[in-house]
Amino acid sequence: MALTLGLLVTQPVCAAPQRIVSLNLCIDQLVLMLAEHGRIASVSYLAADPSLREQYVSVEDVSKMVIKRYTGWWDDLPSSWSPASLEAQAVAIAELAGGVDALVRAARTAIDGDVVMACHLADWAWLAAPDDPAVQELVLDVYEARIVDPASNTQEMLAYIDAMTAARRRQLAAER
Repeated sequence: MALTLGLLVTQPVCAAPQRIVSLNLCIDQLVLMLAEHGRIASVSYLAADPSLREQYVSVEDVSKMVIKRYTGWWDDLPSSWSPASLEAQAVAIAELAGGVDALVRAARTAIDGDVVMACHLADWAWLAAPDDPAVQELVLDVYEARIVDPASNTQEMLAYIDAMTAARRRQLAAER
């Protein structure tokens, strides 16, 4: 094997290539050449849809929605192929963090410096212990901070309001 590899490496290339291939095509042309025409779905109409303006949703979010709609979804993480439930993951994460109270403390610490991470921590706390009053209060506080964050768009805010509503409903149910 070593001798063969050595010969391949030391042998000069004598002949010029017989064919040169250029892939200087736009993606649409390539798709039209490779796919059956009945299987091609144009999404160019989305460019004119006013509800997809950057004010309402980010370009990255639109890309994710289009890809999910037309190709399915997978995030390339092997554990996501057949994952444990988010609740089971959250319980394990809370245990590793030292309990739900540790997640709540970490999220409260992160709100001012990294509101995005604070939201992840709050989500894990919520999924692990949605009936915990400290978690419910955290969800309200962290998503309020996320809503007033200038980087948030309208689509995101609706998701945050949904999370806050669920937390408030549990608070009210516990008061009855």
